[in-house]
Amino acid sequence: MSEKIDVAAPPPILAADAPPATVTGEAGLLDRLGGDDLARLTLGFYCVFWGALVMLAALCESLTSMSVRFVPVFVLGAGSLTLVVGTWRLHQVNALGDSWRRRTREALIAAGLLAYLCPFYLMWRRVPVNLYLLGHALAFLAVFCYSVSLCCQMVAVIGRVADKRRLVVQAILFGTISIVMLFPPFALFAQLMVLAGRNGRDPLGLLQFWLGRAQPWMVLLVLAPFALSLSLVWAAKDLVLQRLLATRATEPPSS
Repeated sequence: MSEKIDVAAPPPILAADAPPATVTGEAGLLDRLGGDDLARLTLGFYCVFWGALVMLAALCESLTSMSVRFVPVFVLGAGSLTLVVGTWRLHQVNALGDSWRRRTREALIAAGLLAYLCPFYLMWRRVPVNLYLLGHALAFLAVFCYSVSLCCQMVAVIGRVADKRRLVVQAILFGTISIVMLFPPFALFAQLMVLAGRNGRDPLGLLQFWLGRAQPWMVLLVLAPFALSLSLVWAAKDLVLQRLLATRATEPPSS
């Protein structure tokens, strides 16, 4: 009995012979940005990195010193303004999708709140027993901690639009670490400081008492989320800067 063969039927397509999948979504958007937007991203990440870094250094100095000195005050104010400039530059780039606009808008709002609450924090350092100023100072510190996770979220978007899966995974991981390691101890210390203020004790003196008796590894553990997040911001700045230099190299010379 002969078997009938349909010669008109096409041969089956193997997985190795299948055409490559088309890149959809946000992947590849960074490669299509113009030089102006890449320059804004580079400047924005640069300002965010240095603004957050100098603010962290000024906060560490102001929370551990007995008196308020001019240099930390100036550095803290300059860092908050630099952070506002950086997030504004990042928010000016509109060609990276809705997720990028949403994250940069949140970061810009957080930077604006930091600039607004910074004078209240400095006034609280001079009058630490004032509960009104204490509430504003704790809000200032909470927003600063939250801005760390916002930096990770912005870097995650950059990793997606640049098709850098490793950068996306690192941003998600470091953002989760910052939330888990910063907010529970902050909530505990904030509650104890408010209770101390209500009982007529010095909340700042109590905080400095705890910091003075903390082990070095505990301090490094608290600072680790900031270091990880800032390293991501710097990596995103390098990624965008490389793309900017490549774009400028391929541009035709002006006549």
